[in-house]
Amino acid sequence: MVPGCTNRTIGPETTSTKEILRETISGSLADNNTSMGCGAFASQPETIVEPLEEKEVRLRFIGVCRRAFSLGLQMSTGGNISIRLNPSDFLVKPSGKALVDLTPEELLICDGQGRLVKGSGKPTKEFGSHLAIYEAAPQTGAVVHYHPPYATAYAAAGCELPLPTVHARRTLQRVPLITPPGEGSPELSSALKRAFSEPTVRAALLAEHGIITAGADVTEAQNLAELVEETARVAFLASRIADSILK
Repeated sequence: MVPGCTNRTIGPETTSTKEILRETISGSLADNNTSMGCGAFASQPETIVEPLEEKEVRLRFIGVCRRAFSLGLQMSTGGNISIRLNPSDFLVKPSGKALVDLTPEELLICDGQGRLVKGSGKPTKEFGSHLAIYEAAPQTGAVVHYHPPYATAYAAAGCELPLPTVHARRTLQRVPLITPPGEGSPELSSALKRAFSEPTVRAALLAEHGIITAGADVTEAQNLAELVEETARVAFLASRIADSILK
């Protein structure tokens, strides 16, 4: 049994390229106390985010991709990210491309039905899961999905993520386990829509799969993903330490 496992489930001015990438990759995405304060995302009014400058968003997208790779949240060609550009269009990762290898020009624009609007390639097959979250929580500006090892281990074991720290409980509140498994399936989209309709849910484990988080912008979504993986590591290590003391 995985340590700590529980089994509850739920079915401003334009910035230069160098400045954007430096800011994002260096780790200054945002201070957790401001971008992920308790209820910050859930309490926002349910309005669509303002349209963003496409060029700048593409650069921020790539910065987050490289940050995720550098932190070990995602290897190989798995994982995906989407960012809302305006009420009807989204910037999306193409299928079959590793996050670390992506260029701004390779990113695709899709509409709210998942159809390709701009770019060459096939959108990630899991974009439907992202759209379910955008529909459930209209204040969402970005969604990220990764396969980080500790959090994914809990998901593979069929466990809801324990929240052993004050920070995790305040910021995450709850990270449910979403079933059924299945990449990009309609059933998974329906389950995600139900889960993220709850105002306090901003992150979830996907059974036998990975994690998915939603934020008011890609900065917040990325920070939440990092916190989910940190929390999973702490939960596992704390449980092992407790077990060794009790023996």
